[in-house]
Amino acid sequence: MKGDLRFGTVDTYLLWHLSGGQLHKTDVTNASRTNIFNIHSMEWDQELLNIFDIPASILPEVCSSDAEFGLLSRKGSTIPITSMIGDQQSALVGQECFNYGDMKATFGTGCFLMVNSGQKPQSSKSGLLSTVGYELQGSISYALEGSIFSAGTTIQWLRDNMKFFKDSHNSIEFLSSLGESNGVLFIPAFTGIGAPHWNAEVRASFYGITRDTSQQDMVTAAFKALIYQVMDIRDALKEDGIEIQNLAIDGGMAGNTKFCQLLADFLGLDIRVPASTESTAIGAAISAGIGIGLFSAEKTLEKRPDQLSIYSPREGIFDALDHQKWKEFLKVLMQTYS
Repeated sequence: MKGDLRFGTVDTYLLWHLSGGQLHKTDVTNASRTNIFNIHSMEWDQELLNIFDIPASILPEVCSSDAEFGLLSRKGSTIPITSMIGDQQSALVGQECFNYGDMKATFGTGCFLMVNSGQKPQSSKSGLLSTVGYELQGSISYALEGSIFSAGTTIQWLRDNMKFFKDSHNSIEFLSSLGESNGVLFIPAFTGIGAPHWNAEVRASFYGITRDTSQQDMVTAAFKALIYQVMDIRDALKEDGIEIQNLAIDGGMAGNTKFCQLLADFLGLDIRVPASTESTAIGAAISAGIGIGLFSAEKTLEKRPDQLSIYSPREGIFDALDHQKWKEFLKVLMQTYS
């Protein structure tokens, strides 16, 4: 080996090229995604490097999320680079989940839920993933994470394959505001089921369809299935000793007001939706602003309720029996495809 080989995630690759090959760095959140970074000691894991025969010399320097990574020089001007952070962790920052138990959910193609689990890594006993949340101003916060494989893809399937509506935004017209699906249940396992079940073999299924079943019933069942999966992750966090007080959400589906209200009704929690749902970009900007000293973390962490839409749970909407039937249906499918 000549010693000129370098390895890194996408952020490392971009920094390398932006700096003209001068900077070879990453941050703790991106490093934690490689599976060769020890989130306890916060350094590359030498035991794993030996197992996979990876020389430490090819790995980037690991910095905090708000570090002074270096300067980008273009046309006589220099721009300081003061933040690098993973997308879901950036959304955690963007949603201001800086306290233990603060939780965010990003509803895109899939759904990624992440909760601040404090300043020590916590191993989940219920099927969730432990990761680095962020490192800002010398303080590390860890997180527990759960992934739902199909969120927006389910709505796209109803639009493109079932032809129920022409635009995803129109799905709100087919969603019952009371969450009533006329006994129809849906498991959105197009590519398997994610946290905390982790079954890649189970497939999507409807149950309870009759001659009276309508498009509204099927669309409502699909939205409820997504909410039930969020409830699964909420319950898994309870098993791990974390009680969620509220949930901040972002992503495309956060614009569906009926869905947001039903999410609050079923979870029994306040649902916070920011004025801008681009929380990943906001989190990167917050990290960079802290890194360059434009503001302090303490001022950044103040909640801004005037910029939030808050959905509070209504009484009598959540149907516990329907939820139990959904869980039993999922259990049957998982046993079938085990």
